[in-house]
Amino acid sequence: GNYTCICPPDYMQVNGGNNCMDMRRSLCYRNYYADNQTCDGELLFNMTKKMCCCSYNIGRAWNKPCEQCPIPSTDEFATLCGSQRPGFVIDIYTGLPVDIDECREIPGVCENGVCINMVGSFRCECPVGFFYNDKLLVCEDIDECQNGPVCQRNAECINTAGSYRCDCKPGYRFTSTGQCNDRNECQEIPNICSHGQCIDTVGSFYCLCHTGFKTNDDQTMCLDINECERDACGNGTCRNTIGSFNCRCNHGFILSHNNDCIDVDECASGNGNLCRNGQCINTVGSFQCQCNEGYEVAPDGRTCVDINECLLEPRKCAPGTCQNLDGSYRCICPPGYSLQNEKCEDIDECVEEPEICALGTCSNTEGSFKCLCPEGFSLSSSGRRCQDLRMSYCYAKFEGGKCSSPKSRNHSKQECCCALKGEGWGDPCELCPTEPDEAFRQICPYGSGIIVGPDDSAVDMDECKEPDVCKHGQCINTDGSYRCECPFGYILAGNECVDTDECSVGNPCGNGTCKNVIGGFECTCEEGFEPGPMMTCEGALHTKIPTIIL
Repeated sequence: GNYTCICPPDYMQVNGGNNCMDMRRSLCYRNYYADNQTCDGELLFNMTKKMCCCSYNIGRAWNKPCEQCPIPSTDEFATLCGSQRPGFVIDIYTGLPVDIDECREIPGVCENGVCINMVGSFRCECPVGFFYNDKLLVCEDIDECQNGPVCQRNAECINTAGSYRCDCKPGYRFTSTGQCNDRNECQEIPNICSHGQCIDTVGSFYCLCHTGFKTNDDQTMCLDINECERDACGNGTCRNTIGSFNCRCNHGFILSHNNDCIDVDECASGNGNLCRNGQCINTVGSFQCQCNEGYEVAPDGRTCVDINECLLEPRKCAPGTCQNLDGSYRCICPPGYSLQNEKCEDIDECVEEPEICALGTCSNTEGSFKCLCPEGFSLSSSGRRCQDLRMSYCYAKFEGGKCSSPKSRNHSKQECCCALKGEGWGDPCELCPTEPDEAFRQICPYGSGIIVGPDDSAVDMDECKEPDVCKHGQCINTDGSYRCECPFGYILAGNECVDTDECSVGNPCGNGTCKNVIGGFECTCEEGFEPGPMMTCEGALHTKIPTIIL
């Protein structure tokens, strides 16, 4: 069967696709040091590993970091180059060794010279004025000027590519005989030493300057003396002129009769229009506005304008609203925050309002609070109180550490302890708190007879709806309480009407026998007596006849 190689990037299929040839180009080095695996002598042009390592006397290492080239006459060299001799590679089509034309394949070799390819090798022929650098494989220029004096007297050697030339030194010029003779600059250069006198010397000249001028560092030019360098104008701009100068006063200064610049007091001459909302302070050559608190200097520097603190610091009053005022500002805080040191600080309702979240736990939040109610309790619609919704026994009495006389139906703890005047509640029984205990105030914040509604409002409890209240009588509800009206023959005992035992009070029947009945009494008169107008037994006309008085 046949096969075809799929080559990685920078590799080329050869031998009909049966092999891959490395076509990567990288640095080629002239020297490799096996002891520390380093390279030097980097050539100026990139090439493939095969060209670097297989060519004659080209490379000893390749790539970065450098890889040592295989040594000629070794199997590794033959594997890379196809031949154990340098200067040859195997032709990918014929399979035979062919000479590497280093002159054509390796760009830059024998630069500035002529590269001549040879079988298995090459050589460089450098032109006159160049020498062969066998490290860089190029022809380098010979600096003839380094080979001792090569030029005539008063001349300088200038190296050129492949040669050199002799130029006369400054102050000298070529003569027709090829010599460098002194030139008279004072005669040859027009206007030399302007504003002075030119003095010729051998190979040069110098200037003697007129009054008001000075020479430059090499004395070849006369320069005007700049009187302005000695600060001739003080608080002004000195303008130098040829042989003189004049002053132009700076802004904020005027020229005095002494021809110097003195300060202008803008604060005194501004007619009070400067530095409004601040204080004008005169300075040398100007003035400054020292603005009042809440103001800043305007862009023109002439007045003080209000600082918009709200715009300058967008979150200055966060989470409240910042309102800018003339020269100041104020913070308008939302509910749940109070103004502290010009900032809206969270109010810890749990600390500020001890009664909040009664019967529960208060948890402060940013800008608000949250009531955490225990099991069996419900948060009121206002969110400020935990309401005990548990229903259990309500006991009228608590004696000897025990609860007794339970109501006929179950009630909440606040109904029992606040409105129904119970002494114990729950299973097991809990003692109802009494005024003025703190526990009573928590359960009954509005006092006796009043319970807390779903919205934390005071709600009068109608005790008359309780079947045990005003038994045998009429219950009349009042604001925060109730009263019992008992019928004739009954007397109020506690919260119920009980029958009056008329027979126990004196002898209502007189000459008869008194018998108590519900709501009244009856008389059984003795023989010979009968009921009289006052319900007593009088006279003796008949036998005993019971008389019932209601």
